[in-house]
Amino acid sequence: MLGRCTSLAAAAAMLALVPGVAGAQNTLESGRLVLGTIQTAAGPTGIAAAQFAEWINEETDGRFTVGVVPAAQLGPALEQYEHTRTGAQHLFVDALEWNAQFVRDYGVMAVPFAIRDVDHLAQVLDSDLAAEWRQRMEDEFDLVTLTDGFVRSPRIVHSVHAIETLEDMQGMGFRVPEIDVYFESWRAIGVNPTPVAWGEKYFALQQGVISGGEGPFTAILPARFPEVSKYIVETNHLWSAETMIMHKGTYDRLSAEDQETFRDVAERTAEFYNELIQAEETEHREIMESEHGVTFIQLSDEELEKFRAAVGDAVADFEARGMWSEGLYEEMIDIGN
Repeated sequence: MLGRCTSLAAAAAMLALVPGVAGAQNTLESGRLVLGTIQTAAGPTGIAAAQFAEWINEETDGRFTVGVVPAAQLGPALEQYEHTRTGAQHLFVDALEWNAQFVRDYGVMAVPFAIRDVDHLAQVLDSDLAAEWRQRMEDEFDLVTLTDGFVRSPRIVHSVHAIETLEDMQGMGFRVPEIDVYFESWRAIGVNPTPVAWGEKYFALQQGVISGGEGPFTAILPARFPEVSKYIVETNHLWSAETMIMHKGTYDRLSAEDQETFRDVAERTAEFYNELIQAEETEHREIMESEHGVTFIQLSDEELEKFRAAVGDAVADFEARGMWSEGLYEEMIDIGN
């Protein structure tokens, strides 16, 4: 409770630094805005957020400055969503999946193997479906999407033994986040989903409690998993993005020219972020191979289709439970085909 009160107090204190953000509906021509994230300042998201702030200052000739508050200092992700909805902070950037807490149809993007590759991800985010979701975020929740273009490192499988087929995963103890879509999807694939906290995963692998797990490619090395699991299977089973959202009340008070500037800078920042991620992936791969002896495995297209089909068997149940609109999964996977 103390942490929550502290984060709200911090948000309120920062609001006091922003002239004219709350109150009269006149055009906002200048001010200091607050951009929050739950990621560290040293990570790709934090570095990109700082770059966004620098470019906004440059492009508006110093009329607008952006104070970046990293590392969940303004609270967990959903608290920061609420802060942004009310204008207690003005911008937030993190995983697109959080949007499903508001517009449930975003949840379909969390189905493993549904998004085939980065091009398919881009096609989905450029589709009428995603445009409708973004409009609902704005109309119903006062959250304007500046960009969904921060492409995250794909999620992969790591294991203590080689995995080259769907059969190789049957019955294995496998760490999965306790998120319904993840948990039931991997159960359909045939593993024994095991709810282990991310921070305890290293020791669970070391002690044989689990034989593998999954996660973003660039999260594997920092967590030291290559010390205890020497195989990485490049399933790329979940392509996702980070979203930069803005308080609608603040955005609406910007001039049309400044609105365009904020959107353009957000898109340029997304490109900057994507370059950071690509460089980090290359560096991590080299370190895992040379220093930890990790073997990288790529599944055949035929095997990947088997995984996709197994997950597809669970989708009908997800839709029956109202996790997203009926027929949406098929509509999404057909995009670009």
